[in-house]
Amino acid sequence: MNGYGWRGLVPFAVLLIASCTGNSNSVAMIEKNFAASNNSSVDLSVAVPSQWEKVCVAGPYSTEESVRQMLGFGWSIASRSAITANEEATLLMFVVKNRMAAYVDYPRKSGDFSELTGKCFDRADARFKVTRRGDGGLLVEH
Repeated sequence: MNGYGWRGLVPFAVLLIASCTGNSNSVAMIEKNFAASNNSSVDLSVAVPSQWEKVCVAGPYSTEESVRQMLGFGWSIASRSAITANEEATLLMFVVKNRMAAYVDYPRKSGDFSELTGKCFDRADARFKVTRRGDGGLLVEH
């Protein structure tokens, strides 16, 4: 042990919390894009301005294997996303050159991407239409 004990973990915890802030910022930016269209469409190429080439969608209860097959490379969702045990979010993964550029657990109550599970869309094709479901929720379709 390095002699720092639990205090040695504090900088790591701060870094981990800071990285989650980007996640919330992405959620807010996507929600803003929904609102700008009066909830009729969402354009992820505008809403998520970071460098990425394609966005891939993993719905609730997706597995490590299904995500690996979809992405074409290994990337652990277990420590990064709640989708493995919860149906309240859809994981949006933004990929550039076979590496993860950004990702966000997007709340299904804000826009349900789960019908697109297992699919990837090029940045130029990342504009989606939105329809209102019977329960008032927003269903995202391509």
